[in-house]
Amino acid sequence: MFSALLVLIMSSMVLEGFAVTGQGSVQLTLHGYGNLPGQLLNVSIQPDGSVSMTMSVNSKLQTSYGAFAVTATGVWSGILKSSSFVGTIQNVNGQVQICVLSCSNANFVGKGNWTGSMMNSAANGTLSGTITFTNSPYPQQLPLNQPIPITGTWNANIPQ
Repeated sequence: MFSALLVLIMSSMVLEGFAVTGQGSVQLTLHGYGNLPGQLLNVSIQPDGSVSMTMSVNSKLQTSYGAFAVTATGVWSGILKSSSFVGTIQNVNGQVQICVLSCSNANFVGKGNWTGSMMNSAANGTLSGTITFTNSPYPQQLPLNQPIPITGTWNANIPQ
């Protein structure tokens, strides 16, 4: 019991030599398509300043053709120096479920970069990148193998 309490206290405090963790949110803009909210999970800052988090999107993309379910995940990694973040977004995999006459999936991959700053326990910043559809039931609306620009903002609460 005492060891579990000690681990809980140490995981929620910024102590030299210990990682700090938190969670946050992301707002993505798919240029030409619309906006998507998402979550940042397992935000972790290690004692050496390395940062990692997992992006998760499970939302609806509202378009002129209707609302379509979108799911995606991606890995964010980077570094915190002083109070500034810089990093990359990798291994983005996702799909859009398109239901017009019948339902089909359009799969995509993506990558990007993110920057930001941290003050006390509040972190926020911007991101930019691309997604590329690897298959599409409607290639005129969701073109294959053509990068689609994405920009956005993010924020996270990382208790100290």
